[in-house]
Amino acid sequence: MQKEKFNNFITEPRKNIDSISIEEIELLQQKFPYCEIINHMSLLKAHVDNDVNFNEVLLKTSVYASDRKNIFYLINPAVKIKQAIHE
Repeated sequence: MQKEKFNNFITEPRKNIDSISIEEIELLQQKFPYCEIINHMSLLKAHVDNDVNFNEVLLKTSVYASDRKNIFYLINPAVKIKQAIHE
């Protein structure tokens, strides 16, 4: 994987997840097995692709996570709700 592609993914993961293949992520995981960001990439890819192995990926990612809340918000991004002002 090229640096630019990796940097683009880190800045906007949801926007760029489709441009990265699972094979590229697995190669990065083999090279850097304890990198939290790469494990997050794998989890997001499994979630977006509705992968059968999502639970296993989630388990592995949670082991390497420094804060599991980040995993929750990665999978379930906050939704901004506009409130109507009633006068």
